[in-house]
Amino acid sequence: SAEEPLPFGKLSVGFVKGVDLKAGQGVFGRADPYIKVAIGSQQFQTDPNKDGGKRPIWNKNFEFEISNEKHMQIEVMDKEVVGSDKFMGKATISILDWIALGSYDGSIDILDKKDKFSGKIIISA
Repeated sequence: SAEEPLPFGKLSVGFVKGVDLKAGQGVFGRADPYIKVAIGSQQFQTDPNKDGGKRPIWNKNFEFEISNEKHMQIEVMDKEVVGSDKFMGKATISILDWIALGSYDGSIDILDKKDKFSGKIIISA
């Protein structure tokens, strides 16, 4: 049996808030945005920020075990009461840069399905 790779360490990532999310204001009112985040097979999501619209606040930390994963996938979704949740934007981040720096505080650009700028999320790692 193949040996499990040794964990490189833990990476704690805090999702603070969204800024100017373009899909935050819809015809039927403000979006209820939440974050889905994955590193390898580890997946987490924040609670939806009810009526958070363009400027949702999450203030949620997740802790990942890092071994040989190189990227973090982020999706911003709009929680729907009926039907499937709506895609608001996405980002892929190289976590090697963060590990090299030891930490990261700042904003990440979110892109829509056409890879156009769709807002930012503020994170702290």
